[in-house]
Amino acid sequence: MNNSIYALLEILGVFLFTIEGIFVKGIEMHPIINVFFTYLVYALLSFIILTITGKMNINLVGKLLDSKFIIVNILNIIKTAGLYIGYRYLPISFAIVLKMMSPAFIIFGDAILNSTKINLIEGIGIGLTIFFIIMIYRKELYNAIKYINPVFIFGLIGMLLFNIFNAFIVIKLPKYIKDNNPNEEIFLSTTFAFGLLFILLLGLFTFGINLFKKYKTSNMIKMIILFCFTCYGGMGLIFLSDNNLNPTLFSLLQYSQILLAFIFGYFLEGEKFSISKIIIILFLIGSIILTNIYSNNKNINE
Repeated sequence: MNNSIYALLEILGVFLFTIEGIFVKGIEMHPIINVFFTYLVYALLSFIILTITGKMNINLVGKLLDSKFIIVNILNIIKTAGLYIGYRYLPISFAIVLKMMSPAFIIFGDAILNSTKINLIEGIGIGLTIFFIIMIYRKELYNAIKYINPVFIFGLIGMLLFNIFNAFIVIKLPKYIKDNNPNEEIFLSTTFAFGLLFILLLGLFTFGINLFKKYKTSNMIKMIILFCFTCYGGMGLIFLSDNNLNPTLFSLLQYSQILLAFIFGYFLEGEKFSISKIIIILFLIGSIILTNIYSNNKNINE
């Protein structure tokens, strides 16, 4: 296949990842249950793929004795829960834009944890990105602060947790998120994380707290099916594109999520976009792309 086909596959994968937030927002479910179902889907599908392809080569016991592997999985649970909290309680476009701020968190995190220097263009790009986001969502931010909107603030905290823990894993524990056989690594990590969540939910149930009780079985089945397409389907297409596209083109196409975010916000949540707001959005996309193109941070480039 030529590059144009892989580019289209990446755009489709990005689209699937983006609509995940819409379904998380639209189908009422506790964030922990959403994380539980996400890891269930990843664990089952990766196991099926490994079994069919005959590439099951796993040392699960060895991984369970690796303290860093355990830490990564606990952080991934918190990170994913934070993402779903953001999707649930923030405007969908705002949540996706904040999700796409992860490179800025990686750059700042690397500077704090490893004393790496932030180059001038990186600093300008990150500063402009923050400024444009505030300009786009200034009314929502102002109202949340003025009227102390706990739901909006809770959503912001969720996205903050997502970006902080994602940056920490990328900076300090990169080998645990890179593998030549992604299905194997996904099976190992998500099976362990699923087990941790199962124990947590079982413990809560023992004390009379049943998080599943108030939700319809049909909604739970819907979420599982949707996660099969949005999470695993999107990941598979993006991984395929990553292995066959020029790294710069691949990175640029990832930011089509931002355009999709505002399109979904317009059609699904009735967001209004004046000419000035559209111009600011274009500047926002430009500042994020500028930051990544001229970044010297090895964690982002890799």
